[in-house]
Amino acid sequence: MEELRLKVQKRAVSGQGRARINTDTLAKIDTGEGESLDILAKGGKRVTVTAYADSHVDPDAIRVSAEDLGTLGAREGDMVTVRKAPPAVAQVKRAAKETAGAVEKEIRSAGTSLKGQAGKATKEAAKTAGKVSKELEKTGKKIAGKAKKATGSLLKKREKDL
Repeated sequence: MEELRLKVQKRAVSGQGRARINTDTLAKIDTGEGESLDILAKGGKRVTVTAYADSHVDPDAIRVSAEDLGTLGAREGDMVTVRKAPPAVAQVKRAAKETAGAVEKEIRSAGTSLKGQAGKATKEAAKTAGKVSKELEKTGKKIAGKAKKATGSLLKKREKDL
């Protein structure tokens, strides 16, 4: 599958997903009018457009909408790679593979984040348990002291009564 480096130009008429390209240039890419083209810009950004033959377009250029320029992250005059888009099945497979990779990356990131948060939570829980344990110990000693005092008072009273 042949690909060409072409200068990207902004089309006068808006309309996302359509590109004007010279008839001879279309033939070089082995594509006909109405077929899909992939346009790839620097940084790996890509847009798929429908090709429309236009003999008024310079053979070294491709005209796309301002919206498509934005999607590509390109400016008018930048060089882009243009090639015949693979069949829909191949596009779906490629998109599924890219999506799976992105999902896997996010899952790993979430797992790492959760692991870190779980570690913090465990430390906090241990700290809190230590504080609760100390307070319970203090309270237990106070209760034991009061119980001992009350028991002693009861015993003395009972001895008096006898």
